[in-house]
Amino acid sequence: MTDAKDREVDPTTRDFISIGKFIVTFSQIEFFIRSFLSDLLKITGEDRFNAVVGPYDFAMLCTVTTTIFEQDFPERKAEIENVFKQCRALNDHRVRIVHGLWTYETTGGLITRHLSRHSLKREFYYQNREVLEQLAETAEKLKIEVLTLIARLSPER
Repeated sequence: MTDAKDREVDPTTRDFISIGKFIVTFSQIEFFIRSFLSDLLKITGEDRFNAVVGPYDFAMLCTVTTTIFEQDFPERKAEIENVFKQCRALNDHRVRIVHGLWTYETTGGLITRHLSRHSLKREFYYQNREVLEQLAETAEKLKIEVLTLIARLSPER
């Protein structure tokens, strides 16, 4: 939610801030997943890390990681599935945010139009700027859930 100081910032700047917070947090979630997967697979060295876990897009990273986690930690299957279902849902927003065409609305904010690769239909998203703010908060909460899951699955537990 916003406080008095945030309301002083013009709407477009608030949108840019929310988008930035979302992207930064999403990238951290992605790195934490890649890093822990490489630890589980006992991948050493940056070159091997980049060669083995680097090429995956986020959706495939989630599929591979879910598979490995569930094989190694079958007792945590429901928790693993839940966290990665949320990761995939958040990725749907990331795709729209990153690949959409952003334009300025007459009301002073931003709006994106995204072409779905599945349906080939263009749709508008994030007309309500509060949705962008909520997505940034959702990403922060999911980052904590991912880190909590990793801590529970850590070999040092």
